[in-house]
Amino acid sequence: MNENETNLSINIDAKLYPLEAITKTSRKYVENFNIEIFDNEETINITFSSKDKNKLMFEDLRKDFINEVILQTVRYNIFKQTKTIREMIIGRALYQTCVHYKQSS
Repeated sequence: MNENETNLSINIDAKLYPLEAITKTSRKYVENFNIEIFDNEETINITFSSKDKNKLMFEDLRKDFINEVILQTVRYNIFKQTKTIREMIIGRALYQTCVHYKQSS
């Protein structure tokens, strides 16, 4: 972690955390920070720049960001693991709505 009064840089292992999770996590902070994300296959570097140029509690931001990345990674992994079953459920639901049954008289 590198920081000065208005910037914070965090390096995250790209093998442990997917870029998708980091991108989703970053959305939470865009109102207060300018965010740059660089991916070089081994590490992902996220740089926060304060929009209001005030000295910020970057240690709290770093901890909160890492916790949110972990949460988004779990969500991303569950999404990937349940993709097939979700597709089957939706496919079956749509198939049943398209089938017309003749009523026997």
